[in-house]
Amino acid sequence: MSAYRRHRRSRGFTLLEALIALLVLTIGLLGAAGMLLSSVRNSHNSYLRSQASFISDSLIERMRANPLGIWRGEYSGNLDAATAVAPTCASTGCTPTQIAGTDRAAIARQVVQHLPRGVGSVTCTVVGSAPVSRWGVPPVNGQCTIRMSWDEKRDVDVAGFSGSRTFEVVVQP
Repeated sequence: MSAYRRHRRSRGFTLLEALIALLVLTIGLLGAAGMLLSSVRNSHNSYLRSQASFISDSLIERMRANPLGIWRGEYSGNLDAATAVAPTCASTGCTPTQIAGTDRAAIARQVVQHLPRGVGSVTCTVVGSAPVSRWGVPPVNGQCTIRMSWDEKRDVDVAGFSGSRTFEVVVQP
C-alpha cells in the first residue's frame, strides 16, 4: 500500500508548479507583445519614409516638366500649411510661374496630409540666366535640394517623445 501512495503522489502537477509555468508563459507573452509593438512602430516609420520619398519624386517630375519655372526660381521656398493655394488658369492657359505655384501647392498639401507635422522646402541653385524662348528650353544648369521633415516615434526614445526625421534629396532637374 505504501507503494501505491508513493505512485499516486508523483502523478500530476502541484499548484506551485502550475503557477511557475503560468508565470513563465506570461513573461513570454509580454515579450512577444513588446516585439509586435516595436515591429508595428518600425513599420509605420518605414511607411513615413516611403511617403517622403514618393512626395519628393512627384515634385521632381513636376519640376522636370516645367524647366522655365526652375530657371526663374519659382520652385524655391517652404512647403507647408502656409504655402499659397494653387492659382486658377485653366481657361487662359498657365504660365510657367502659375504651373510652379500649382505644383508647390499640391506638394505642400501632400506633405501636410501624409507626414505628421510635416514641412518641406525646396532650394534651387541655377547657374546662368533663364532662356528667352519658350521652345527649345535647355536643361537647367544647377541643382535643387528637396527636404522633408516630420515627427516619428522611435524605440530608443523615452515614452511619449517624438523624434524629428528628415529626408533630403539633391537632384539636377
